[in-house]
Amino acid sequence: MDTPLIVINRRGVSTKDVFKCVLGLRDAEVDTYFKLLELGEATVQEVAEELKLDRTTVQKALRSLIYMGLVTRRKETRPRGGFHYVYEPVPFEEAKEIVLRALDEWYEAVKAALEDARSFEPG
Repeated sequence: MDTPLIVINRRGVSTKDVFKCVLGLRDAEVDTYFKLLELGEATVQEVAEELKLDRTTVQKALRSLIYMGLVTRRKETRPRGGFHYVYEPVPFEEAKEIVLRALDEWYEAVKAALEDARSFEPG
């Protein structure tokens, strides 16, 4: 009987790949988070210009990153009136903890599913 073999090539996996896979993020979300790490903090427009992405794409990415706990935002009043939001990434060490927690939860869910499986019956 042939046994399937899964090989993980660690050399070909980047940090961005891990964030995408484990957290289910899209390229724009991962790129936005890492660009914010570079910038420290920025507005939607600044991130969009840096990444050469549409403003609405960056806005959607930031909403998702806030939901995941990877980015925070604060409201700033403009000197001539009005306001804008400034986005700041959580420190990379904190982001790694978020990824590791998600990975642990996934591992436990997979383990439980396999333990609950009674048998395999080809469909």
